[in-house]
Amino acid sequence: MKTNWATIYMPLFDSPVPVEPGDVLELTFAAALSDDRVHPDYQLKAALHTADGQQHRGSLVSPHHGGAFRSNVIYRDLFPTG
Repeated sequence: MKTNWATIYMPLFDSPVPVEPGDVLELTFAAALSDDRVHPDYQLKAALHTADGQQHRGSLVSPHHGGAFRSNVIYRDLFPTG
């Protein structure tokens, strides 16, 4: 069986959220076939519950095709224009 392990960064929150021991991150992954009925589109939802009672929610949609380049603030910072 061939496998591939790659490091992937998926920005869930628009700005950095510090985490501390005792914080809990709940992740929900989903996949569905894209409109070509061959390749998957992925969705990721996150809920960060901090030890001091704060809650942060985030999500990301990662389509196989049709997604806009630089559509997330993190990617706009990584790949500036000009």
